[in-house]
Amino acid sequence: MQSRIKNLVLRWKGTRSPKPPPEKLLSPRPDGTPWKVAVIGAGNMGRVQCEILSRIDSVKLIAIADRSAESLSKLPEALQQPHVKHYAECQDLLTNEQPDLVSVATNTASHLALGKLIAEAGIPRLIIEKPIGNNITQAIALNDLCQSKGCQLVVNQSRRWSPDYASIKQYLSYGLLGELRHISAILGEGGVAMIGVHFLDLMRYLMGQDVARVTGYLEKQTASNKWGAEFYDPGGYGIIEFKNGGRGFIELSTDLVKRERFLVLRCENGRIEIDERARRWTAVMPNSRRVDFQFRQAVTPEALFRKMIIETLKGEPSKCDGQQGIAALEMVMAMHVSSQRGHIPIDLPLTPEDAELRVNFP
Repeated sequence: MQSRIKNLVLRWKGTRSPKPPPEKLLSPRPDGTPWKVAVIGAGNMGRVQCEILSRIDSVKLIAIADRSAESLSKLPEALQQPHVKHYAECQDLLTNEQPDLVSVATNTASHLALGKLIAEAGIPRLIIEKPIGNNITQAIALNDLCQSKGCQLVVNQSRRWSPDYASIKQYLSYGLLGELRHISAILGEGGVAMIGVHFLDLMRYLMGQDVARVTGYLEKQTASNKWGAEFYDPGGYGIIEFKNGGRGFIELSTDLVKRERFLVLRCENGRIEIDERARRWTAVMPNSRRVDFQFRQAVTPEALFRKMIIETLKGEPSKCDGQQGIAALEMVMAMHVSSQRGHIPIDLPLTPEDAELRVNFP
């Protein structure tokens, strides 16, 4: 068996990652009509989502809500047509429309309240942008509400839908490099919540373990905040300890001006280097031999959100459900708690008191 696996892995040499299965086509609803989808939020991410939805066969974007009339007016012409209704309030949209799925793409501080409105309205599918929210207690309450209402909750931590990261996880499972023991994510300057949460979730996914404790070293947010003075999402770095003894390190400090997406997965007898922006990953074997692979798909919101929508409407189990979203948010919040208390390690899950912490993420 080990020889067969080794031959399989070596056949990948100099090629792309193993070819992912073909994208599943989305059939119409059982009555033959398109799936009806609405988006809350007409800012940058909401606009991207709307444009993607308008290009998926068997999907009909029926409504967009945003309190900013200016944001709604800036939507592309294709989204200004009469069949796409515009609302100032989410509640008005839910009262007048019956979507099969609603995606929340607003600022993080409003995610949980909007998610509650949507679940209570009986919407069967809910997607929330990362991070799921800015408070652990309320995020847990939303997840419980969705389960009680039969509403499928999906969190857009999009690398869970990447076929190339799935290939990397599969490669690790063959054991040719030994057990994964350390993950280093050197990302360049950025916010721990807006950027870091993606990679904290990715660490959990690749390690296949829950987190035992987190230590945070967050910076004071002194640089210009493009999101607005009311929002807070500092950079910095953190240490992650997993329940199996594995470790992780994440770096988003502002003195790393160039933004990169570079990870090193250190195993017992070798490593994997991932350069996301170069669309390449390299397995370094125990004898130091390097085996290079090209990503088959760029890690972009467009490609991965499309996969997420199709799988969710097809009724498939979510690759990142509410529980996964809460776990990633808890790592972010633990970095804040640790940093506030002199960088002491914070055990997870957070205590009920610490779970009440609220940070005004963008």
